[in-house]
Amino acid sequence: MYGHSVMALAIGRARTANPRVDAELLFATPGDRMDLGIKGKVALVTAASKGLGRGSAEALSAEGCKVAICARTKAEVEKVAKEISAKTGHEVVPFVADMSKAADIDKLLADVRAKLGDPDIVVCNAGGPPPGNFASIKVDQFPQAVE
Repeated sequence: MYGHSVMALAIGRARTANPRVDAELLFATPGDRMDLGIKGKVALVTAASKGLGRGSAEALSAEGCKVAICARTKAEVEKVAKEISAKTGHEVVPFVADMSKAADIDKLLADVRAKLGDPDIVVCNAGGPPPGNFASIKVDQFPQAVE
């Protein structure tokens, strides 16, 4: 239950020599937020309608970033943007793009720059092979995961 807090505490203590900061970290409780210094930064998260992409977008929005998300379907990306905005209290801007198409990537970058400015943070996420273990995945499915 406290694993993440303990890890953050250990990392924080290892990086500071300031006794005041050490005391604050020592008495941190679960749920305390660490200021990552990214508030107001522009973040672009691709393939953000679910899974790791959505989780990344939620975390960046919670930190106060101006977040742009994309997915292949307009209805889904708009729904997710509204849900994340409602949860975090920050605007999340949806875009439609397929990360397997170069023209979509170029348009996405141009649209994000026009709407929010140049991204400071980019989470390059894309779908992978279907769920399964190494033995159940067919060889021809591997290129689809990285292309």
